[in-house]
Amino acid sequence: MRALVKVKLGEENVIMDVPIPEIAADEILIQVKAAAICGSDIHKFHWDPSMHMYEKYLPLIFGHEFSGVVAKVGVDIQPHE
Repeated sequence: MRALVKVKLGEENVIMDVPIPEIAADEILIQVKAAAICGSDIHKFHWDPSMHMYEKYLPLIFGHEFSGVVAKVGVDIQPHE
């Protein structure tokens, strides 16, 4: 999938192909249909000083505000009735 990624400190943000995540037994995979940028993404984009706490999570994919459809369900997920 294509994503805007903050690869590491001191580098610009890169649009790149990243693998579709594998899910654990207790997770679901959402096929994103629309994504948006929120305020924290702007701070991460510019790597403001307040973003140092996210350094351990690099690389970071932008756009955590999203909507989509369920693409895959982990084996431990029980349907809601």
